[in-house]
Amino acid sequence: MVKSLMQKWKVDVYCFQETKISKEVEAMAKQLWSCRWMKCGYLEAEGSCGGVLMMWDIRVWRGTLVEAGQFSITYEFVSTQNLYTWYLTGVYAPHTRDEKLLCWEEIAAVRTICDGPWATCGDFNTVRVMAERRGCSRITNVMKDFSNWIEEMELHDRQLKGGNFTWFRGANHHSAARLDRFLYSREWEETFKNIRQTIMPRVTSDHSPIMLQCGDWWQNKSYFKFENWWLKVDGFKGLVDSWWSEFVVEGCPDYKLSMKLKLLKQKLKEWSKQVGGELGTKINKLLSELGDINLAQDSRLLTEDELMAPGPDGITMSFFKVCWETLKEDLMQTIQNFHQKETFEKSFNATFVALIPKKHGAEELKDFRPISLIVGVYKIIAKLHRKNEEGHWGIGG
Repeated sequence: MVKSLMQKWKVDVYCFQETKISKEVEAMAKQLWSCRWMKCGYLEAEGSCGGVLMMWDIRVWRGTLVEAGQFSITYEFVSTQNLYTWYLTGVYAPHTRDEKLLCWEEIAAVRTICDGPWATCGDFNTVRVMAERRGCSRITNVMKDFSNWIEEMELHDRQLKGGNFTWFRGANHHSAARLDRFLYSREWEETFKNIRQTIMPRVTSDHSPIMLQCGDWWQNKSYFKFENWWLKVDGFKGLVDSWWSEFVVEGCPDYKLSMKLKLLKQKLKEWSKQVGGELGTKINKLLSELGDINLAQDSRLLTEDELMAPGPDGITMSFFKVCWETLKEDLMQTIQNFHQKETFEKSFNATFVALIPKKHGAEELKDFRPISLIVGVYKIIAKLHRKNEEGHWGIGG
């Protein structure tokens, strides 16, 4: 379940606290984030307590260890695009007041050697004000220590979106507190126009994940991507069939097919916003109810359909398989037209080339393996042509 959420969130840097793992930490990191470009750094747990794991995508950030302390670990991250540099300190704070004071000193010391935007995140094992702990009736010395330290460090403590607490325990969550948070420096505040700290669905832990988003939040152009789970929605094939029959396009077969697919993508975009919104609400509700249940899907092998990547047009081959009865007439006319005239619509010829590293630390072109992502129609025609040359079947022309 954690792996599935990480794939959904698409974050560049992750920081896990209280891993409770002292051996084979990298193996666990690879299980959590099966991205081939993942790198990690960690602070091992002492026995079954503590532990911090930091992971990042090396296509986006180059991470370098700055300091590994008793309670925290700090990395410098440099952008692979523009050399922008920032620092992150992952923390798992101890329980006693004396040890907490040592933890605050450790973080303050590492902050002095981080020249630039800096943030710290993790389980601080205390709250600042009474409202951050359910049933709290007084300000303790530890709470005062924590607030004073934040003020002395001149750190920003952004309001939490999506909830008041990050830790829950007991029946009906009778115990709850905001133990986890992001704190960041003045340089961080000055660098980004918008900063948001959001609580995420809690699944296998008594702590809820927190996401720190920074940037302009401008809406980028939305590119179409066919989701294979749409094929499992009741009535999907009927919808596609009804939409397809509504499209009236004049012209040669390949042009008609290209335009119909374009019109269909627009319909699917509108439909997915409605269905996806309803589904997202249901998923978030289910995730919040799962609690400590760890679903077995982390060990499940991917199906063939899930391994089929979409081409530049965003449509997977699974779509052509499932909706063949609807598409076959237009598709077959396009194929016949191609074999008669040896030409087709230009949009069918779009190709993306992805370079996959053959080894860690790949730098030169020879260290990469090229993978071509082509439009589904092109892929079908190419496969038919190859089969025809091999003599498996004939294609009339």
